[in-house]
Amino acid sequence: MSRFADFGNALHSGRTSYPFVGRAERWLAIVGVLVLLSLLVPVAKGGFNLGIDFTGGSEFTVSAVADPDIETGQQAVADSSDAAEVEVTNIAPETVRVRTEQLDDDQTLAVKDALVEAYGVSEQEVTSNFVGPTWGAGVTSQALQGLVVFVVLATALMALYFRTWKMSVSAVAGMLASVAITAGIYSLVGFEVTPSAVIGFLTVLSYSLYDSVVVFDKVRENTEGLLDGTAPPELAGRKYSDQVNLAVNQTLVRSINTSVVGILPVGSILFIGWLVLGAGTLKDLSLSLFVGIIVGTAATLFVAAPLYALLRRGEPAIQEQEARAGASAGMLASVAITAGIYSLVGFEVTPSAVIGFLTVLSYSLYDSVVVFDKVRENTEGLLDGTAPPELAGRKYSDQVNLAVNQTLVRSINTSVVGILPVGSILFIGWLVLGAGTLKDLSLSLFVGIIVGTAATLFVAAPLYALLRRGEPAIQEQEARAGASAERAAEEALAH
Repeated sequence: MSRFADFGNALHSGRTSYPFVGRAERWLAIVGVLVLLSLLVPVAKGGFNLGIDFTGGSEFTVSAVADPDIETGQQAVADSSDAAEVEVTNIAPETVRVRTEQLDDDQTLAVKDALVEAYGVSEQEVTSNFVGPTWGAGVTSQALQGLVVFVVLATALMALYFRTWKMSVSAVAGMLASVAITAGIYSLVGFEVTPSAVIGFLTVLSYSLYDSVVVFDKVRENTEGLLDGTAPPELAGRKYSDQVNLAVNQTLVRSINTSVVGILPVGSILFIGWLVLGAGTLKDLSLSLFVGIIVGTAATLFVAAPLYALLRRGEPAIQEQEARAGASAGMLASVAITAGIYSLVGFEVTPSAVIGFLTVLSYSLYDSVVVFDKVRENTEGLLDGTAPPELAGRKYSDQVNLAVNQTLVRSINTSVVGILPVGSILFIGWLVLGAGTLKDLSLSLFVGIIVGTAATLFVAAPLYALLRRGEPAIQEQEARAGASAERAAEEALAH
């Protein structure tokens, strides 16, 4: 138990993380294939295994039974008719219900007599009647109408609650995927579809949405302030997508616990109702819940949350935030490396040195901002097709690299301009005057400026390009640029 608690703590703190969002396209592709197979399986098998309420048939009720053994009823029907489908269940104490396909009058009388003899009851204790398919059809029609109304209302309410339609659409997509896959499992295995099973399906809808709402509530908490710049300083280097993935991991243990808490009683009902009592209603209801809870939990993890992150990936505000996160990563890397150099060489850490570290932060960010400003200038119009014709054969990543190279001399010059006076202060203050304060401040600035410039070139800019590499718009633009470059090369050869 303590090991599971440690696992939960590691997930919540981020020490352990599973890439639910990082591999969103992969998970959604797998789920899409499963949903497609779930739709094709009933077609290939000729539909679902529908119960008597949907197909119609004959029903016998045997009361005052001393020994309500199911096999006794099955054997009695087999001996007295040629019915291929027989369902015998205990519906109450000392009461057995027998359902078969539709029988004619002679077969009905024969089965009734066989049940009287098999269970040792009087003829008055065995009643028979015909069950039409209209009731089951009516239940299905009402269930579908209720499903449509439920989905519309749930989508609207979640959009208002979360203040974004993308969360509600993602949650509903996960819910519909869980229902489709559950139905596919029913068809593949051959589980009987009854009104009780339909009720179980509808219950799964609310469970799946509840699990998604809990995860999205954590997503909203983790990403609060990231887009408008009001997030706490410790979140400055966190990407929006990383915070979404952290939310899924932080609620993973809770999702597992909720599923287990739901599955245990449902599994108990399934076991007792099916294997022990043979109660068909309990079996049908609990079986659909059992399968649906497992699939619904997986749908939240692999559909709802990844789809939400994918829907928001192309938003300018998200891209800008992730670019800021890249710049912050460069800044933090420069501070970390500077601190590492101090520790390695054994330089003394004083308040003046700390002030120097803090100054390096603004320098590193300023250098990154200049580079990213050039990146924005070089890539303007590339994604929406409004760039000048001479840029048609340029890839987005090449333009980012060009921006870094175009600002390289400026970055070097800025570093030299910063290092020269700082180096002079360091030399005069330390070696000549022996001034500790000047030495400590200038030393941290000297090391930090060099490392900060390198961090912009080798961390911030490459990380930004790497973060955007997987975006569909970037991939599409680079494919267009590659094709344009090939055409230009062919035309040049032709001339």
